[in-house]
Amino acid sequence: MVKTERTFRITKAFRTISPESVKDNEYEDEGWEDEEGREFSFDKEGIEEAYEYLDSEGVGQFDGWFSTVDPQTDYQTGEDTWYDFFIKVDPEIPCKKNIERLLCYELDLKFG
Repeated sequence: MVKTERTFRITKAFRTISPESVKDNEYEDEGWEDEEGREFSFDKEGIEEAYEYLDSEGVGQFDGWFSTVDPQTDYQTGEDTWYDFFIKVDPEIPCKKNIERLLCYELDLKFG
């Protein structure tokens, strides 16, 4: 039996609100910034690398996915952009909740 390395990906989406779109209670734009995602190994080093990535992106909230709390603001247009990060794993490897739990612990976020 060949042992396969467990890996996971973190994908990145965005939501942008403009001064005009906020009046209609809608997003100006939303979609994927990185739909394929970054790959990390499911071991201590990979979890640490994923933590460093999410921390450097300003993640401060978990609600089934990771999100930035404070938007990036374009002061010329007045647009605010928030980012969401999703854990993607091979469906044959049931470890998504373990990865989310470990990252929430590292980021000092409430899990669940």
